Amino acid sequence: MSKNELKNIGIKHLHDPLVVNVDGKKKYVFVHRTNNLVENHFRQLTYGYRRIHGNRSVRRNLENIPEQLPLTENLKNSNYVKLVFEDESKIAKRFSKVDVCEIRKMLAKQHSRKQLLGTRKTKLIIGQPEFKDQLILAFSAVAS
Repeated sequence: MSKNELKNIGIKHLHDPLVVNVDGKKKYVFVHRTNNLVENHFRQLTYGYRRIHGNRSVRRNLENIPEQLPLTENLKNSNYVKLVFEDESKIAKRFSKVDVCEIRKMLAKQHSRKQLLGTRKTKLIIGQPEFKDQLILAFSAVAS
């Protein structure tokens, strides 16, 4: 973070700096107090879902994705990849060590949480006391 950025956001948005030794030199890392980074990530995720599906609401998408999926966005960040995997050639090696049975269990658990979601209008129609009679009449009219 540059000095100009520090002046712009003000000291009130930062925690006390973390002192890190890099190559025998002290470096100061300023950690944001706000959740701007998380909000920015969420905005990018919702924007992507809107582009893919064309829906204004992304509630269903967010409810039906595994909790770990947003973490894969970190793989686009080269600094993250260097920190966790050292270099890109070791990513495949690390992922090959993941137990497939565990992934399948997680996937089964995720699918069991899915619900049949309807719109508010659909729920209101189904909730009416005469809905069952109307449905039977509609089917009998089509069947005869």
